[in-house]
Amino acid sequence: MHYNEEWKFCRRICQQNFRQIAALKYVPMETKKVRQMLQGLLESPEDFEAHNKKSVIYLILHHSESNHFLLHGSLNSAIG
Repeated sequence: MHYNEEWKFCRRICQQNFRQIAALKYVPMETKKVRQMLQGLLESPEDFEAHNKKSVIYLILHHSESNHFLLHGSLNSAIG
């Protein structure tokens, strides 16, 4: 297997972002969004699906925005 600079860079990004300790940086934001979803469910339980979708979409977008610069900005400079 050929380990070029792009492969090494992507592996480093994955190691940095998917370690158990790295995941801890997301806990405060995730806790906040879960609490908001639960408050919404208390206020309007009939809208469960909407509350759930909104929370899941927010979390996915937040995680992807957090890693977008790392993956795209740095990748372009790393591989020239």
